[in-house]
Amino acid sequence: MLDTRKPAEVIWRWHGGARYPLVSVFRSLAFLVVTMAPIGWLGGCHTNGREGDGQQTGGTSVNNSITASASGDEDNQQASITFSDHIAPIVHGQCSACHREGGVGPFALVSYQDVSARISQIVSVVGRGFMPPWLPEAQTFSFRDERRLTTAQREMFRVWMDQGCPRGDGEVAPPEFTSTWHLGEPDLELSISEPYELYAEGAEVYRNFVLPVPLDRGQYVSAYEFRPEPVSVVHHLAMQIDSTGQSRLLDAEDEASGFPGMEQGRLTFGGYAQDEGGQILGWTPGKVPSRRSDLAWLLRPGSDLVLQLHLQPNGKREQVRGKLALYFSDHPPPRPTYRLYLSVRDIDIPAGAADHRITLSYQVPVDVDVHNVYPHAHYICKQMTVTAAPPTGETLQLLSIRDWDFNWQDDYTFAEPVRLPAGTTIHMDYRYDNSAGNIRNPHVPPQRITYGERTVDEMGDIALLVSPAVASDLAQLQSHYFDAQMQRRLTMYMQRLEAAPNDFQLLESIGELHYLRHDYEQAVNFLQRAVELRAESTTAAIKLALSWRGMGDDESALQLLEKLGAATGDDPAVQLYLAQQLFRAQRLADARQAFTKVVTHTPTHFEATAGLARIAMAESQRGDALKWAKRAVELRPEMAAAWELLGAAQVQFGYFAAAEQALQRALTIDPKLAEPHVQWGNALLAQRKLLPAREHFLAATRLSEGDPIAWGRLGVVEAIQHNWPQAEDAFRHAIALAPEDGESWSNLGRAYTQQGRWKDALESYQRAVALPKVAAPTAQQYAWLLATVPDQAIRNPQLALKWAGYADRQTRGSSFLVLDTLAVAQAAAGDFELAVTTANQSKNLAQRAGNLEFVRQISRRIALFENHRPYLLGSPNAESP
Repeated sequence: MLDTRKPAEVIWRWHGGARYPLVSVFRSLAFLVVTMAPIGWLGGCHTNGREGDGQQTGGTSVNNSITASASGDEDNQQASITFSDHIAPIVHGQCSACHREGGVGPFALVSYQDVSARISQIVSVVGRGFMPPWLPEAQTFSFRDERRLTTAQREMFRVWMDQGCPRGDGEVAPPEFTSTWHLGEPDLELSISEPYELYAEGAEVYRNFVLPVPLDRGQYVSAYEFRPEPVSVVHHLAMQIDSTGQSRLLDAEDEASGFPGMEQGRLTFGGYAQDEGGQILGWTPGKVPSRRSDLAWLLRPGSDLVLQLHLQPNGKREQVRGKLALYFSDHPPPRPTYRLYLSVRDIDIPAGAADHRITLSYQVPVDVDVHNVYPHAHYICKQMTVTAAPPTGETLQLLSIRDWDFNWQDDYTFAEPVRLPAGTTIHMDYRYDNSAGNIRNPHVPPQRITYGERTVDEMGDIALLVSPAVASDLAQLQSHYFDAQMQRRLTMYMQRLEAAPNDFQLLESIGELHYLRHDYEQAVNFLQRAVELRAESTTAAIKLALSWRGMGDDESALQLLEKLGAATGDDPAVQLYLAQQLFRAQRLADARQAFTKVVTHTPTHFEATAGLARIAMAESQRGDALKWAKRAVELRPEMAAAWELLGAAQVQFGYFAAAEQALQRALTIDPKLAEPHVQWGNALLAQRKLLPAREHFLAATRLSEGDPIAWGRLGVVEAIQHNWPQAEDAFRHAIALAPEDGESWSNLGRAYTQQGRWKDALESYQRAVALPKVAAPTAQQYAWLLATVPDQAIRNPQLALKWAGYADRQTRGSSFLVLDTLAVAQAAAGDFELAVTTANQSKNLAQRAGNLEFVRQISRRIALFENHRPYLLGSPNAESP
């Protein structure tokens, strides 16, 4: 008996009456055909005699205009449409890629026999627009690989069926598929290691699967393809990259293959995986891959790909597997990519609302090229429109979907990037039908639906993959977009908090937003409340510690992290943050122990490896510093920071030629980095190559005007060359950026001294010694000036003795410069006999060091002291030490 229910009702009834939407369209189609078709409807073309000349089977009248346009002969309609001339090009172009042996389609559509045997089914699904699956409407900006048929092409199938499916005269060569993969044999093929057993019935499942990537160097991925098994239970795939190794541990801790992809109603990749360059990495049934070297994304050695599969039972137990094919590019993309993500989080759709509307806008601050759009919503969304309104000119349509279908969600790449000038407003407008008349509504009767990541909730997102027209504008775009998104979310969360003041999730989210905006005091306020509500939350506690660090309260941050470390054992995430905090506190041995725990747990952990290198550098342990820095490069050879770290270690230990090679590599990877220039300048400065050193320090200041170290090192080069006004200017820049840097204040004092500006020099030294930690050279230079300044009104021998004595204690009597300064201060205070004794100690140390020029200078000062005369700047032979 024919089932007269609506197609969607048939599909839901197949799920045991739960009225839960079916995932696989291919599975739905097969069942729908069997359930609804009249007896003659399932067949192919039936012919009498030779193929193509038989009786019409469907009784459908032929549209003369379509027939004529296909054949050019209105009087010879029976032979106007043939497989070889008309049907095969459409099928092979739009259907065979999926409908072939090894494809995701449930049956093949390649040969004449394949197509003619299923022509009735094809006419039905093509005529209704159900196949080929393609949601966007036609528009000015077309997409790559559009699975769209024209009205004339759809009619051709009907006419061909009515004419008896003529084969045609010519033989049609089927498409050649050299591999089960669309793009041929991949450069790398990965598989889910163990199958996951999906139960026969019940709720949907989000499951993460970890695929280790066996690479010895970074590779740019220009294309990928996923093949699930069985395809009938996989609705879609999302993919991210984990460079920490932590996802493997989450997988190992779960008895079943993989680990959960949804916790407490929120989708999660486990907290360690991330997007790469804003890329939208995913798969849906029917998605045909294509190579895009211009949008290639980086896959690093030691990384894992984390595949999140959305699974739905199909009525029987299934062993879920999957394979991933990767195709590499020889070159990085020409420009960086960034994702603009508009997401409406305050969705609240009343039950029965048949036309609920949500909107959201964002104005781009720089010229951008849009490569790709990815819309997302769930079952009750019905229409989507995304437009772009430039500052001048007509509004552009980027995407229009009149009949959204959650089962065919996809991302869409423009055939050519769409340029949006600065000031363009991107606007999304989505409409939802939460009425009983919507056969896709997951709730019967309709219920109030709010924002949520479960499919029975709703979402409203549009992601746009863009590149700034000028690569250097990326930072401005990121900053502007980040500020806009953070402010909007903060406003929304605060409104929700008024109704639920003790909601842990809201408090944690608000605290995190304040932290990301560098409003650390407010972050601490909300995160403390969150931790009080849920003391066992590791993530909230870590965020609180980081917020304390941002406030400068390193002690509170360290106390919390130590407490957390004791409570969680060797949790690598906690140990990493604890190690970083211990390093800041200069507890190097403890920091090394914590970093070592992380590396022992995850040998490929880059941050912990780099931390061990920095500790060894701080302790001047050459072997360990170079070992760990080289290991960091092995882990991240494509990362400029890794090469810069190696270069810095090589500079510190005098391997200047090797350091220059490493730093050149860093700048080749990222020419916009300032730090490699600073380190390269340090290497040249150590070799007394002042002019090229100066050029590198200048380059660093141009690339990062906010880098106080670069300005300070530039000032040192200028000072060595006695360019005192230029040195003064550089030191002033450094101080403006880092006013707590005692070295820069001391260097500025020295520059003033050399220009005879005694008062300015003393004020600078006073600022330097007022800081918590005073270096011995700073104290020595301050004492020297206090004792030798020719202006008696500002000369202060007693204060000079104090700071010279401080420097002597710091150096434990081992510095001839400090002893010389102490002798000058003793003479200024009138104790010439003691000054002679101290000066002779300085002279002896200088002689043993082989510094004959200094021996000459101090000998002259000894002669002054023996004659009861102090040493003053401006007097004959008054050289500074």
